[in-house]
Amino acid sequence: MMGRSYFNDGITGNGRLLVSFTDKGEANRIFWPEQDYVQQINNIFTGIKFDDSDTRFLNENLWYVEQKYEPNTNILVTMYENSDFGLRIYQKDFVVNDQDIWVRNYTIKNICDRELNIKTFLHTDFITENHNVRSGMMDFEDNFAFIYNKEHIVTIGSNRCLAGFQFGDSQEATRKDSLYGKDEISMTSNMALKWELGRLNPNEEVEFNMFFCFSYNMESGRKMFNEIKSESIKNLIENEKKYWGNVFKKYDRLLTGNEKIDEVYLKSILTFKLLTNPDTGAILAGVEVDENYTRCGRYGYCWPRDGFFITR
Repeated sequence: MMGRSYFNDGITGNGRLLVSFTDKGEANRIFWPEQDYVQQINNIFTGIKFDDSDTRFLNENLWYVEQKYEPNTNILVTMYENSDFGLRIYQKDFVVNDQDIWVRNYTIKNICDRELNIKTFLHTDFITENHNVRSGMMDFEDNFAFIYNKEHIVTIGSNRCLAGFQFGDSQEATRKDSLYGKDEISMTSNMALKWELGRLNPNEEVEFNMFFCFSYNMESGRKMFNEIKSESIKNLIENEKKYWGNVFKKYDRLLTGNEKIDEVYLKSILTFKLLTNPDTGAILAGVEVDENYTRCGRYGYCWPRDGFFITR
């Protein structure tokens, strides 16, 4: 589970913040404040615990997985199902078009014939160019965590109250539901957070949101988080649909009669939009997935020739 993926199967963003995903819905890379720099994460795993089980991470090979975009949007939907666990989970990932906020919306459904007690976990490990300058801090008044360095602040939280946390060595503690939450300020960005969602009866479902707010100082990060968590998730999603609907209206429709070809065309419009720098107009050739250039062709650049073809 700890291995890094070098394949992108989905992206979402807003021209400044860019998040790429694997086919299992795992966040692969996060770039901010530009689409190609700085690379922010080592890994981010979402876990779910039901009854007395160990925490099951959604990127593990335990789930039947389907993935698609909501039509004509940057909202990537990943569905996880395991009939033995009795769970079906929908994960919707999107970046707010006018704010540097990555939203994860979960709908968790009990598909078995018994009651389930549900807890969710987030394990994160953020990085920078200098791995020694990231730190973490809890804010219990507003129920979130800061991961920060001199210039970049990430505010992480949910619309629900925290039920546990831990800085450092947090992945195994997450698996065993043994977060000790001792130090609320830490010189590490390795962190886990826990939320208790309560009991689900058969065929009952519960909704849960995570927010990742990117800012240059803690004051603006706190403000962004408190504002976004008070928003209706339904309204946030509808606003994204309207925004991307207007984006797609600017382009000619390709109607070949072949649904797959038409879908590729629409995804190309989405991709070019997300990879275009709004300040310079530069179009990235691709989302770079290997910073050491051992598993890729060094395509995290703007190639004027290809950009010209795309623009035409």
